[in-house]
Amino acid sequence: MFRLGIAFKEKFAELLSSGDPEKEIREPYFIFKPIEGKPGIMATVMTEFPLSQMLIASGLNCISTLSPTLGESELSSISAFMGKRLAYMRSYIIRGNKVDFLLQDNDMHGCIAYLSDPNFPTGKSLPANIFETLAERFGYLIVDATFSFLERNNGGSLLKEDHLRALSNEGIENALFFLRLHEIFNLFRYPAYMILSPSTRAMETILLLSGWKRNGVALAYKELVLDEAVRSSLRSRSERLMRKAIELEEYFKKRGAVVVESDTPYFISNAEQEFEEKAQIVDLSMFIGEWDGLRLFAPNL
Repeated sequence: MFRLGIAFKEKFAELLSSGDPEKEIREPYFIFKPIEGKPGIMATVMTEFPLSQMLIASGLNCISTLSPTLGESELSSISAFMGKRLAYMRSYIIRGNKVDFLLQDNDMHGCIAYLSDPNFPTGKSLPANIFETLAERFGYLIVDATFSFLERNNGGSLLKEDHLRALSNEGIENALFFLRLHEIFNLFRYPAYMILSPSTRAMETILLLSGWKRNGVALAYKELVLDEAVRSSLRSRSERLMRKAIELEEYFKKRGAVVVESDTPYFISNAEQEFEEKAQIVDLSMFIGEWDGLRLFAPNL
């Protein structure tokens, strides 16, 4: 996987050293304000992958993943273990140098919709009205919003404006968003996930299933996401990556490669492997779909 986040190893180590990393404390959710002046959102941090708790909180027995997207292998294992039906819907389609999102017309109220936004690997970012429509057509909506801070014009915020709208008090009750914090902060030794929801019932169900307890790792991540200096560094990182991505796209195009339009610094292209000195490259074979001759690129910094 790409390493696009920003390393905060020293800051994280400092936060961990201020307490016992293994000691668990009872803590409810906290209020997260990703953008000053905007309403806060209920949030919690977990050090175990939260999909099982999310699926239980939804109360539904069918999951529809809007492919391709992150986490489908984990979702497949969890759904099999929990006895939930899993359906793959090809929703992100590449046509020429553009990505189209295909919105299903049928009523899927018995199912959960699961997707990443901005999407990984296509880089397609969806507007708020799409989340609202998905929440109407499906019984529940789960969104992996990890790469929001990279989304073009988002300014490095951990959540983009359209996510904030969906999670606002007037937004979508039957929705859960989450962030893979170890991806954002390049702390892969310490996996952690921040869950956000407008629904007190859903959040309390997840907290109840996890015992309402948080260890030192979760609390250190919480301090990171609330630190304005950290968020300022994320903004700078995001801007640098986008500038480098635009340079890389132009470099590929001048050499005759097709570059698929993306709302993020990572993008799909038919450029050859020989460009690896200029970019990080991910094999697309792990994702559902037809990817012959295509690769996923992101700039090196």
